[in-house]
Amino acid sequence: VHAYEPSPEEIAFAERVVSVCDPIPLQARVDFIWDNEGDLCVSELELIEPELWFRNKEGSAEACVEGVVKRIY
Repeated sequence: VHAYEPSPEEIAFAERVVSVCDPIPLQARVDFIWDNEGDLCVSELELIEPELWFRNKEGSAEACVEGVVKRIY
């Protein structure tokens, strides 16, 4: 496992993929590949992630808790 900094194009693609979910998930992981024409394609959409990587972004655990609380109440 290593850190990866997605490009703006990759981020936009992942956001478009997640935007079609109803309801929009609190978190998701979009795995993608490039096809033979160089276009991004979804290889996996992970909505239940066992490793949320909270340690990689300060405040992310708190943001997750806030999102869950908003959904509950």
